[in-house]
Amino acid sequence: MKRTYELGLVLDPNLTDEAQVALVDDAKKLISAAGCEIAKEESWGKRKLAYEINKATEGRYVILYLVAEGDAPSFSELETRLNQNEHVMRYLVIRTDEMIRRALRRGKAHIPAAEPVGLAPAKPAATPVEA
Repeated sequence: MKRTYELGLVLDPNLTDEAQVALVDDAKKLISAAGCEIAKEESWGKRKLAYEINKATEGRYVILYLVAEGDAPSFSELETRLNQNEHVMRYLVIRTDEMIRRALRRGKAHIPAAEPVGLAPAKPAATPVEA
């Protein structure tokens, strides 16, 4: 059974681009060690935070879409490392495959999180246009 997850990271806004790439690469290595593959990575850049975190009003947002085969992977090593890194302001790992399947059963046409992990519904055949 295929399980899908999203890892959302809010990083220190004062990080350089090189430091951000290095931090995300380290997280990717830990994710691969946990038995997941990265389906897609999105870097949203600097965004305003809803509330201050450690006197910062902005953060760098990075979203990783993960796919795991079989049993649930253990993210304990990843979570430990993210907690210890002072450049990680917040993070969240959520399982998304059940929510995506539920939305598809209810007939939702477009689910952005389903496309990167291969759970998007089949597109309907194009209807011929009559002249």
